[in-house]
Amino acid sequence: MPEHQDAEGAFWRTIANGFPTAAGILHGVTADGKFLCGTHCSRDCDPRGAWGVWNQLPEAKRQPGAIKVGEMGPRDPKVPRPPAGGLILKAYQRRLEPGAGGGLTRREKSEWYGVPYEPGRDYVWMTEAEWKSLLPAQPRKGDRYSPPGGLFERIAVATLTDTSAGGVGPWHAGHLKSLNVTMTVEEVTAAEVRLGLQGSVLLSKDRLDIKDYGPPDKGTWPWKGFESLMSDDPKAHKYYDANLVGHLTYDLKKKVFSRFDVVALGEYVWENAYRGLAYGKPHALGVAFEIAPGAARGEIVPPGGADYLR
Repeated sequence: MPEHQDAEGAFWRTIANGFPTAAGILHGVTADGKFLCGTHCSRDCDPRGAWGVWNQLPEAKRQPGAIKVGEMGPRDPKVPRPPAGGLILKAYQRRLEPGAGGGLTRREKSEWYGVPYEPGRDYVWMTEAEWKSLLPAQPRKGDRYSPPGGLFERIAVATLTDTSAGGVGPWHAGHLKSLNVTMTVEEVTAAEVRLGLQGSVLLSKDRLDIKDYGPPDKGTWPWKGFESLMSDDPKAHKYYDANLVGHLTYDLKKKVFSRFDVVALGEYVWENAYRGLAYGKPHALGVAFEIAPGAARGEIVPPGGADYLR
């Protein structure tokens, strides 16, 4: 982002020296780039401390409208833009915990620093041809079919991972071991076509030889104090073994998908190669997709793997 030659890039360049690390740190910053928790906090900023610093600013600086934010202006042409006529999905990657009665429940606290847990977020950009390929030419209730190849494979490799804790390596095409998706026409009316989706997916990364990274450095940062999260299985490797279920609705009048709700749920093992290859203990991971709520308002965030559209 700081390298972007536009108003957003210019703002980030003014505050870039205040960040002690590339990612994974919470900061408190005013609209004009003043850090509220010091410029060298080694871990997440304490919101209470940042609030105290904010209250010490001159009152004129804290009033609504005190900071004048100019027009955004044109975006740097290097920033990826969604395909014309395409469909934008938002993905939420959430670690889940065992709940009462043998079910699963959402995690409330981060396992790393005890701060409130937030899911990882990403986006999927579909071309017009891709999303149109999901609808049969003559949909009839009860029809079952496999969607055309390529689309769900790309979504799986790009998005079925856990970015909520940071530091995870990406999947690549060779890590997709199996993917089965079946779509069913559940209902056809004069107004819409309702589709169901079911399937399964297995992504697996073969364990790297220890010589590639050296032994896991459990005694130093970032693992010190978090040994209980790490796997001691000598055959541990990164994988995601999940089932898929979804419901899609196509609006026949507007000729667009009005609903695209899909969930992947399964067992996941994370991998981090910082200062030695390390693996986490298996845990439940849910990845949910919906039509991006802000897309219609022009809130465009490129997918983490946006290079595929360049």
